[in-house]
Amino acid sequence: MDIKKMPKEELEELSYTEIAYHLLQEKKKTISIRELFEELGNLLEFSKKKFEEKIADFYTAISTDKRFIVLDAGIVDLRSRYSVKIRAEDLDNDDYDDVASELDEGATDDNEDDDFNSIVDDEDYEDDNEDLKDLLIVDEKDLEE
Repeated sequence: MDIKKMPKEELEELSYTEIAYHLLQEKKKTISIRELFEELGNLLEFSKKKFEEKIADFYTAISTDKRFIVLDAGIVDLRSRYSVKIRAEDLDNDDYDDVASELDEGATDDNEDDDFNSIVDDEDYEDDNEDLKDLLIVDEKDLEE
């Protein structure tokens, strides 16, 4: 879809982030958030006043939308163009469940184990088991006697 050829009435039905997403897809390169909003404002024919009133909200929307990644100095790009590498030392034990959503979507069944092994630090796992070695499992029947 060529967002720049859409009529203004159709564009106004889309969210700012949806328009920004399509603009970035067409550009295929990074751009500053301000320049992206200027392009969006030009498409929607914003007045200078409306532009200044809305840019902060736009920045917040882009920053919180998971389709975008904000790089250094207010530069934005599509997150799908970047892969995420996670190191085990950067995670708490409680974060292991959340990691699956951060792994590359392109992971296949063949490398799923490799992805998990790169996240789990064997030493931490052994330490956790060390804490459990003194636990005793008791059957309820034994307690009744």
